[in-house]
Parts: sequence; structure tokens; C-alpha cells
Amino acid sequence: MKLLFLPHCLEKEISDKIYNVALEKNYQVYIVPGGSKVKKILDSYNPDEIERLVGIACEDEINLAGDYIKKIGFEEKTFSIQLSENGCENTKVDLEKVLDIL
Repeated sequence: MKLLFLPHCLEKEISDKIYNVALEKNYQVYIVPGGSKVKKILDSYNPDEIERLVGIACEDEINLAGDYIKKIGFEEKTFSIQLSENGCENTKVDLEKVLDIL
């Protein structure tokens, strides 16, 4: 199973593009408000079930979720992509980088 976590604040056009490509590549896509929600979702999975984990977020949220990911043993399967433009609305990410990782 492949998981993708998108921030709820990502610019809609970018979010829609990433979402659609991820679905085509058989990702389970979660749109989350922050790292604490990622933790709750990951708790519902067995680490052996996860083939790949991709998260897009600001630095603070990557650090929050990253600490937990290391703790539960997903680190080798995880790719994090930091937002190129932070804030709580209409944030941006390097779309090409995301699509390459997916």
C-alpha cells in the first residue's frame, strides 16, 4: 500500500493535480490539517503493509510527523517534500518534484 499526505492548505489547482496523479498510481490519499492527524492515521496501519509513504508539509509539520515515523519504523519508506511557500492558505510546492517522487 502507498500513502500520500497532502496539507489542507495547498493551493487547490496544485492539490487537485497531485491528488489525481496519486490516485492513478494507486495511492491512498489523505488531506490533513497537520502532523498530529498523520500520526492518528498511521496508527491504523501495520508498518509491514506500507510500501511507500509520501508527505507534503511545512517544515514544522514534517518534523512533527517525522519524529513519529521514525518511532514506528516507517523511515526507510518515507519521502517528505517541504512546501516552497508556507502559510495557512494557498501554499505551494514544487509540483515536478512531487510527481517525480510519486
